Amino acid sequence: LSPEEAKEFHKDLAGSFTGIGAEIGIKQDRLTIIAPLDDSPAQKAGLRAGDKIFAIDKLDTAGMALDYAVSKIRGPKNTEVVLTVLRKGEFEPQEIKIKRMEIKIQSVKWELLGPAKNIGYIKLSQFNEDTEKNFNIAANNILKYQPKGLILDLRNNPGGFLDTAVAIASFWLEQGVIVKERIKDQDGASYQARGRAPLSNLKTIVL
Repeated sequence: LSPEEAKEFHKDLAGSFTGIGAEIGIKQDRLTIIAPLDDSPAQKAGLRAGDKIFAIDKLDTAGMALDYAVSKIRGPKNTEVVLTVLRKGEFEPQEIKIKRMEIKIQSVKWELLGPAKNIGYIKLSQFNEDTEKNFNIAANNILKYQPKGLILDLRNNPGGFLDTAVAIASFWLEQGVIVKERIKDQDGASYQARGRAPLSNLKTIVL
């Protein structure tokens, strides 16, 4: 990463940044909204998953690299960015003006599902600095209700810290290697389970 890219990357993993609060990606060669974050400026402005971004402040996004697009959408707090968006089923793009704000990423959300509230659900949106602590709280709260099973939702999770991902896997895996590096066909470092595994006996589905 360049120094500027590295700076932005670490801001993300710290759990906060200044922008509109939307996950974006490239789909069918076009910059696309993957999902607006809950209660974000993007969500409040009406952006939806699947919206195609044709321009950022009148700048055509055709062929634009994802990292560059993110840098154009982000900016100082309380400034505005105008996205030209084409929505599925519509034929004319619309301009959506969004005020940039400080976005705090809540990397772990949980609830109980089903008529009997006996299925635990944990949404894990990123592996950042506070994910392990908050995941531990969520898991302990769910276990108090003695659920029949658990859904772990990793959809649209862009990744994050490797050691945090190993720590989360250790909630299910009591022992053994979770990740082993391979460098030019040679084994590198190994990352071991951490030995607690409080969720190891709970039936789990991963999305």
